[in-house]
Amino acid sequence: MPNICPHQPPSSPTTSTSTSPLPSFPLSGKTALITGASHGIGRSLAFAFARAGCFVACVSHSLPVLDIPTTATLINAASLPSFSPDTPETKDRARDFIYDITAPSPFAQLERDILKWVDQPVTILVNNAGIARIEAVEYQTATAKGMENWNKVIATNLTGPVGLTYQFLPGMLSASDGCIMSVGSRNVVVPVPFMAAYNVSKIGLLKFHETLEREVGGGTGIHRGVLNFYVVPGNISDTNILKREGSVDEKSYRESERVRNLVERIEDAGKKGDNAATSAQEFAEVCVRLAAMGKDAEILSGRYVDAERDVEALLEDARKGEESKIYKMGLYQLKVDRL
Repeated sequence: MPNICPHQPPSSPTTSTSTSPLPSFPLSGKTALITGASHGIGRSLAFAFARAGCFVACVSHSLPVLDIPTTATLINAASLPSFSPDTPETKDRARDFIYDITAPSPFAQLERDILKWVDQPVTILVNNAGIARIEAVEYQTATAKGMENWNKVIATNLTGPVGLTYQFLPGMLSASDGCIMSVGSRNVVVPVPFMAAYNVSKIGLLKFHETLEREVGGGTGIHRGVLNFYVVPGNISDTNILKREGSVDEKSYRESERVRNLVERIEDAGKKGDNAATSAQEFAEVCVRLAAMGKDAEILSGRYVDAERDVEALLEDARKGEESKIYKMGLYQLKVDRL
């Protein structure tokens, strides 16, 4: 199967807490906000940061249907490592927050709600929520209705993460302590046809991270304590990316054999787990390790990090700072090669 990597979280993730606890002391007592936390990659991220000792604000568009427990309910019921002695006490390690990230105006209220819960600012922001749509450009119309699906993908995958960064970055800078991560996609380097809105949103998000690093990161010459990463899960099986209503344009599917073939390949990959070298839980643990590395990960700040590649070698090279191959060769950045 071609490298098709739209990373909508799977519906039935591995949320076991039986694995060895992640190192807790670097992140113990911090507050992490995870979007798209109700299932899949988002749920695995929430569990991983909770195991690392964080309070976790689980942000979702809506509550699960029927009697399915929420992510926060599962975390609070799990046996997790205890906080460090100087961590403020609260009865909940995690809490659910229902917010639509495509409507940035309530983000100030979200921040107030989290402060009311834990009485401390968010210092870890993980932009995980994302959607995709399969459509052929030639069959779209430049009308309000025709642009609705395009705008929804951009709002979810790009505008939402930018708005959340606007809301929580000032507090991180004031504290000289923060980490902003976004779940990315390999589509930024291998554009997949019939996924224009998704591709554009993910490329835009990577450039936003690169720009943020130039403004507030180590590239300014003065490290202000806030790191940011664009982290790519690679191929994770059973993503159910096309389960969302409206994820495939009916006319494009009807008129184009290539669109039908793409849909079939994505669905088959989800069922069979083709090329799935990374689980949601493994990806989440890579994200926690990046957040916990602090200054050792500074050289990766603002860059594309592929969690499915040789992460150990990557992190070891990152610790070398300006002597690293990453720095000297300008790796993991979106570039245009020229003559």
